Amino acid sequence: MKIKDPVCRKEIDVQPDTPRVEDCPCCEGENTVYFCSDNCREKFLGDPSLYHQVCHG
Repeated sequence: MKIKDPVCRKEIDVQPDTPRVEDCPCCEGENTVYFCSDNCREKFLGDPSLYHQVCHG
């Protein structure tokens, strides 16, 4: 499955070890969000509301 990282917008191919947030805090835990790196995941977790539109457009 190909998706875009909501932080850097890089297209990634989701694998079992792809960094993720299982219960997205910006949409009340209803979705899993995937990232290209742990760095992007940490940026997202710092302020998920910044990425809500990008995640769930």
